[in-house]
Amino acid sequence: MRTAEQVDQIMAGIPPAWRDRWCGGENGTCACLGCVYTGSKAVVAGKIAGTPYRGDPEGISEDALRRNHPDEYAKYMLTRDEWAAWWARQATT
Repeated sequence: MRTAEQVDQIMAGIPPAWRDRWCGGENGTCACLGCVYTGSKAVVAGKIAGTPYRGDPEGISEDALRRNHPDEYAKYMLTRDEWAAWWARQATT
């Protein structure tokens, strides 16, 4: 499991529309696992390209990332536990 700081850096790289209010939350940060997971694909794609990914991350193939870029995938794709720990920290700030 990554450190809190590493997870925070990955979360900061997720496009705000996918990190904050992807499912239409009106009461602040939503950050449901679905948007964080999909947004993580944007982080991985951006790291591979060397520039932030600005497209729709739903169109990114997770299988292709895992198969063609295993190092970046392992380094930047968040797990459910990492997301849950990040979310718990947000609730207390």
